[in-house]
Amino acid sequence: MTRGQVLAAAGLLFGLGCGPSGGGPEVDAGALDAGLPDAGVVDAGTDDAGMPDAGPTDAGRDCTPVVLDLDTPFSTTVPAFASRSGQQSPSALWGSVPAPRPTNAAWENFVIGPGQNRVDFLPYQLKALPEGLAIALATPVNTASAIDVPDLKQLVLSSLQSFTSHALDSYDPFSATMTWRAAGGTMTAPMVFGMPYVTVDYAGLRPFILPGTFAITSVNGNPNPGAAMGTRFEVVLSDGSTWLVYASTALTFDWNRGTMTARTGYTGTLRAASLRRPADASILDAHAQTVPRGGRLEVSVSCDVATLRFVYASTGTAPLLMNALPHHLARLVMPALVDVEFPTLTGSLRAVEGNTWTMTVPLTTLAWTAPRPLEPTYVGAVKSALIADTTSLPTTVANDAYFGGKALARLGRLALIADELNEPAIAASVRARLGPLVGSWLDGTNANPLVYDTTWGGIVTTGSLASPGAEFGAGHYNDHHFHWGYHLYAAAVMARSDPSFVTAHRAGLLSMVRDLANPSIADAHFPRFRAMDLFRGHSWAAGLSEFADGQNQESSSEAVNAWYGMHLLGVAMNDRRMSDLGRLLLTLEIDAAQTYWQMPSQSALYAYPFKANHAVGILFQTRAFFGTFFAAGPQYVYGIQMLPFTPVSEVMLSRAWVSDSWSDMSAAAATATPGWRGFLLMTHGIVDRSAAWAEVNTLSAWDDGNSKTNTLWWVASRPGP
Repeated sequence: MTRGQVLAAAGLLFGLGCGPSGGGPEVDAGALDAGLPDAGVVDAGTDDAGMPDAGPTDAGRDCTPVVLDLDTPFSTTVPAFASRSGQQSPSALWGSVPAPRPTNAAWENFVIGPGQNRVDFLPYQLKALPEGLAIALATPVNTASAIDVPDLKQLVLSSLQSFTSHALDSYDPFSATMTWRAAGGTMTAPMVFGMPYVTVDYAGLRPFILPGTFAITSVNGNPNPGAAMGTRFEVVLSDGSTWLVYASTALTFDWNRGTMTARTGYTGTLRAASLRRPADASILDAHAQTVPRGGRLEVSVSCDVATLRFVYASTGTAPLLMNALPHHLARLVMPALVDVEFPTLTGSLRAVEGNTWTMTVPLTTLAWTAPRPLEPTYVGAVKSALIADTTSLPTTVANDAYFGGKALARLGRLALIADELNEPAIAASVRARLGPLVGSWLDGTNANPLVYDTTWGGIVTTGSLASPGAEFGAGHYNDHHFHWGYHLYAAAVMARSDPSFVTAHRAGLLSMVRDLANPSIADAHFPRFRAMDLFRGHSWAAGLSEFADGQNQESSSEAVNAWYGMHLLGVAMNDRRMSDLGRLLLTLEIDAAQTYWQMPSQSALYAYPFKANHAVGILFQTRAFFGTFFAAGPQYVYGIQMLPFTPVSEVMLSRAWVSDSWSDMSAAAATATPGWRGFLLMTHGIVDRSAAWAEVNTLSAWDDGNSKTNTLWWVASRPGP
């Protein structure tokens, strides 16, 4: 389908209208040339991969848009586990922001440790320093192993009066606001992701601007230090950058090579914007007086299409100007694009006018199985593997949240494959073993019981609370969505066939879902969307750990698995809201993975030499790295963007990416250990089922979250030839 047909079929504009489901929005011309995801998230063949296709499949369905409720909590009860206090207490930088506090927010560097590491607000890298707000717009440096954004200070917005403190005031899904305090007044910075200007509001203080590590070479075209008066100042630095500084009312600055000092106290707004091209000046001038202050997300679902609305709050009368990332541009409906661009690590930002962005997102229709039967000639081998893998089922699993979760999900896959092969006795025997194991986590009776951390508002294991660096930093909220995604998947397998399992463990299940994806500020026990960055469209994983390069995520595929598990649990519990929210987060994560982690040849997001790697191993806010946290080698970089293999992997793993990367993936597989080799060979099945079948049948061992049965099932369920 063309994008126009999709929109016509969806009938969605600003969340109104209804019609058969479809996928994809109006896209900026050239978006596909930039390597952006097409309307169906993956390349040709998307409909076979479980993405909705507008047409006869929706005949007779009621596609009246339904608001996805992001205001009502899944539950307001005290979490189902014993309450404990966490080790790492919030610092004074959190100000009066109450619990439950975010643990994976993109701006977390402002409030973790000394709070002086940078945050990328796209396009600007900001630091909340004791002396003020430091700003940079640094050009990424491309090498064979990484793309790095240099750590610079180009301007510092400050006050002549010394600040006595600074702290977080408030936050929402798209912004964070911090205030600096001094004798006689305050300086407040409303920081909104995608802002073309950096804004501070002064109340009674004398503005003071420092050029960071560079010198001021001219102001308003005058190279001679002196006085400059007005509401607009063009400041050139010794690194060659030009900055436009706007005041809401007239100011007089005395300037020299190292400072700009206002002559009087000031109550008003000061804004700074990088001037990349002379032609941008008139556009930046025209929009300078309208300031974004925050935003909210609105979602409606019509059959299998979600409509997202980013609604920005602002002050000022001119049209609001904000910046869109590549994945936004691929989804925006009739965007009011403006000819201003800013370079970033993850592609050029494009300026968009207006307080509301509307995006349409096709939601996967995949649930428990692949969208096609197994290749008949392979069914016997899959059944034989299933019998062998279920002959001796484990009575225990690791009490580590991650490895225990993988083991549970491995059993869940065996049960679902038995369902698909119409082997009810095998399926029942697997579930009989799986149920008590999953249940012991959910009711707190395993050897490493889950507890509720009252300090941060989250579910952690007893062991990780006592030793926060254990279990991959789970006690510091690192990788929570990776861990609980496996548990939710296994629980969904149980809930699918046994309603009594849900009855017995409902409180524990809801606590785990709330830990990952509580949608509502009205839940007093958990932060909203712990992992998901709704502006960037993907999760962060680093939790309460400091990183000079900002928040990061390694395994895009395990993030996808988290939302897949949530979606399936919603299906099994007949909870449409949980299911739809899960598959919305799932689709956003897939979009981002295919845009920012996978690098097919057609993608122009990353340049050579880094592009030659075909994949990002760890994406930081200011660094794309071809490597992992746990081991060196390309097999790990590729594999950690693939596991675990489930039906939704078909949507996640782009055929174009695998086809273009297979030569390097194959070379990596040749030297990999069997578990990691298995993942790579399974991926080969996306482009060559017959070759992959022969290859996976040479394996003699599998990853602890995988099995021979699942490996053969995956290849057997690929489309031929």
